[in-house]
Amino acid sequence: ILYLSLIIYFIFIKTDVLIIGSGVAGLSAEIGIAESRNDLNILVRSKTDREESNTSWAQGGVAAVWDFSKDNFEKHMKDTLVAGDKLCDPEIVKTVVEEDTTNPDEMVLLTQSWKELRDIMSYYVGIVRTNIRLTCALDRLHILYKGTEELYNSSKLSPQLSELRNLITVAYLTCRAAQIRRESRGLHYDLDFPDKYDYLENTIL
Repeated sequence: ILYLSLIIYFIFIKTDVLIIGSGVAGLSAEIGIAESRNDLNILVRSKTDREESNTSWAQGGVAAVWDFSKDNFEKHMKDTLVAGDKLCDPEIVKTVVEEDTTNPDEMVLLTQSWKELRDIMSYYVGIVRTNIRLTCALDRLHILYKGTEELYNSSKLSPQLSELRNLITVAYLTCRAAQIRRESRGLHYDLDFPDKYDYLENTIL
């Protein structure tokens, strides 16, 4: 049917480029071609209707084995392979299903914690700093640290969780070092201490 559709389009409809699929991949291809070759006539054809695409189906949640009384890895792998029209690599599907986090709540917490950490360091610990901002950052980092440690002690270890813990530690050390230093130097500018020492001083935590 797909090949017949292509033949019909090329026979009866004049277009330089025909893209089958109106999801992110298809639309990204269309935009890229249009930006580099605005002389071409581009036609995007959806497989069914405009709202039905793999991009649309993939949004809105985290797929994982959560309740083992009703679900298991084998069922999840089968559903994934069917949804992928048997084109997925079974070994990769097996690895993703069995070795990733098994609780969607954990992924939500990790994602939110990453966002909070970025916001703390961006808004409170930029190049221009003040003692008030640094104190606020440390208070928020402490809350984030406690929540992350609780998650670490109660969930399956993952690279994302380990990296988050490490980044929180680095963020804490950065804030404490900036708070201790009573001068401005290089990329560290403190509005409370705008002058630079005439000598170099090590920061020891």
